[in-house]
Amino acid sequence: MSDTAGSKHAVPRVFGLDLLRAVAIVLVMVAHSRPNALYGTSIGAYFEGLGAPGVEIFFALSGFLIGGILLRELAEPVAAGWPDIARFWKRRWFRTLPNYYLFLAIHVALAFGRHDASLTALAILPHFFFVQNLLSAPPWFFFGSWTLAIEEWSYLLLPPLLWIGRRLGLPGPRAALAGMAVLLVGSIGLRLATHSGHDWPSQIQKAVLKRLDALLFGVAAAWVARYRPGAWRRLGFLAVPGAIGLAVLAVLAVRWGNFSGTPDWIRVLYPTGLGISCACLLPWASRLTAGEGAFARAVRFISLVSYSLYLSHVTLRIVLYQVCFMVLHLPTNWGGEVVFQIVCWASYMAIAGAVYRWFEKPVMDLRDRRAS
Repeated sequence: MSDTAGSKHAVPRVFGLDLLRAVAIVLVMVAHSRPNALYGTSIGAYFEGLGAPGVEIFFALSGFLIGGILLRELAEPVAAGWPDIARFWKRRWFRTLPNYYLFLAIHVALAFGRHDASLTALAILPHFFFVQNLLSAPPWFFFGSWTLAIEEWSYLLLPPLLWIGRRLGLPGPRAALAGMAVLLVGSIGLRLATHSGHDWPSQIQKAVLKRLDALLFGVAAAWVARYRPGAWRRLGFLAVPGAIGLAVLAVLAVRWGNFSGTPDWIRVLYPTGLGISCACLLPWASRLTAGEGAFARAVRFISLVSYSLYLSHVTLRIVLYQVCFMVLHLPTNWGGEVVFQIVCWASYMAIAGAVYRWFEKPVMDLRDRRAS
């Protein structure tokens, strides 16, 4: 969910990619901000269904941006050694972990504050090592962390696989393809072996070991952009079928629910379809530019603070609900709902902007100074 711009090692900001990131986080926040009156309704279910394509766009973007760095720094011009891999991990962790642990600490403090009996060391400790959802969805506590665990494990495993390929004599491009193939086959194979009788949302969709292919389609797009630039420039037309495919798959996911009534191949390959659809948006987005108008500035701001938005908005909404409806006694009609939504969205942006300015960006600047 994190952004990679801001250093000499990073991919320069591209408006189209910022736009995709902004759309992704807005979809996720809308999914978590259904009006109270729509809970339990079919319309409310479609609101919630917007979260899945938002998350998958994030996965594709992360794979594309970090995959490009991975190919540039570890695949060429000579085989990377373990010091290079360690440096890659260090930069990734310096970017993702500070915000993650900040909000993990906030979640722990809030849970203690409300005397949550389920908050035990056994429930908290897995989150520090990203093992809270290795085989199934994590508990509700810091629930959104499931996507971050998938990202972290993907970036932990792919560099060593690339290194092994180089040690076996494969050139950088082929070593990268071989590493991606291992993760792709392993993830699909594990879904194939375990899908029967398992609840789709909790035991497949959000399980790290069954979703290690989630970022690979973005990494594959980075591979094409780097090693087949001519083909990459001709693939912009894929944005239309990609967007249509993503919309259709999101609607079908709402209709299928936990996928218990779907054929086996759908339960196994549905995430693959999502990943391919999202990756199809990247050739178009990577060449999209914009000026300095209000819309472009808003898109860039939302993109910049998207990581903090993702980590904070659910907890912030819960706190604001308590304040607005139980302390200030906001009416529970549509008028009260409109006021509540305005308060929520304004607070989302203000808090995320403050975290980015006073914590996230200083940490990135520190990382870049240490690397220079």
